[in-house]
Amino acid sequence: MAPPAEDKGTPMMLVGAVVGGLSAYLFHALGGRGLGADSYAPIGVMWTIAFITVAVVYVPMEQWVTRETTRGLNPLAGGRRLLVTVVLVAMGMAALAAGLTLPSVTGEVGVHVIQMLVLVGGYGFFRMGMGMLEGKGRFGRVGWMLCAEGALRLAAAGMVLIAGGGAIGLGWAMAAAPWVAFLFAFWRGNRSDTPSVAGAVFVQQYVAGSLAAHILVAAAPLVVTYTGATPAQVSVTFIVFVLFRAPVTLMYSLQGRILPPLVRMFTRGEEEPLRKLGSRLLAWSAGLAVLAGLFGFLLGPQVVRLLMSSVFVPSALVAALVLSGTMMAAGVQLIGQILVAKSRTGRLATAWILGLSAAALVVWLSPHGPVLTVAIGFWVGEVVALALVGSMSMSRRGVPRPPRASSGDGPIADVG
Repeated sequence: MAPPAEDKGTPMMLVGAVVGGLSAYLFHALGGRGLGADSYAPIGVMWTIAFITVAVVYVPMEQWVTRETTRGLNPLAGGRRLLVTVVLVAMGMAALAAGLTLPSVTGEVGVHVIQMLVLVGGYGFFRMGMGMLEGKGRFGRVGWMLCAEGALRLAAAGMVLIAGGGAIGLGWAMAAAPWVAFLFAFWRGNRSDTPSVAGAVFVQQYVAGSLAAHILVAAAPLVVTYTGATPAQVSVTFIVFVLFRAPVTLMYSLQGRILPPLVRMFTRGEEEPLRKLGSRLLAWSAGLAVLAGLFGFLLGPQVVRLLMSSVFVPSALVAALVLSGTMMAAGVQLIGQILVAKSRTGRLATAWILGLSAAALVVWLSPHGPVLTVAIGFWVGEVVALALVGSMSMSRRGVPRPPRASSGDGPIADVG
């Protein structure tokens, strides 16, 4: 079966990623200004939990679905049990995290936990749909999905704020957004072949590493919560990390466009071009991280003040560390697509876990306050992760044999 057209709908997918990101920022800007730092804290915690859950559990699932569909296989045929298990595990994780974290910032824990179940369940279908459409080359439809999700969330939030609603109303606005996936009929036109039975290995290894990676990227508001930070400090930390993680958020939306051609390169045995690509991406990521840090130090606090208000403004050093770190995180995610294409998710897990370990050590030893301590730990962890993933993408050791088109095994079972 011929591969999907590689350029079909790519501009619309890019538009969708940008529109989705901007709509998220507008949601936070309107909600933060409308509720204030203290009252907005539950939304910050919910968003953080949802972001981590999607990134840790659903992104690996999406990438497996994309990889299988690109190879001419149907994840819904032989992988239904795996997909259902992933969604249920994600919902349970999110509900537990919300129940443990929200009591420190709100008295409406029960309602917010229900909202988390609806929200995370919806994103299971949303990311599954993205993976299937990406694998079939329908990138334009993915772009429209991203636009529709952001538009629904923003419109619902606007109605809530106009009606004088609070954090409960904004929680329901968040929960409704991902269910727009069903308007795009992502399940139609599936291929009839059965996917690899080793998909669970691919996803499990990816989830293990992704958990460490996204604790680095997204867990800062939760970490400061457990270090005794005030609700206002939790909101400041959340806003800074959300506003400045635009590079990695954009990468999450576009990596499904990047992965299919890398899978085809690997299948054709183009190992040396992949190594050279990894080297170039590492150099670009390091350079852009330096520039991002400089921008964050000089203009970061002013950007936060402009988009939000003075109560959310961080120090210049915190802004520099967070923006530089998120640029490195985007580089890790981008370079990691080379390893995902080769199914070397075990190596990704090693790099991310070592990066998280370095961050945890810094947080434990740091004498600074909660916000600066978390920012320093985040930056150090991303330096370690970027260096390791970059070196792994350029390694000549243990190059697996490219898979045959008729086989569902091969490198997908590689635990390297």
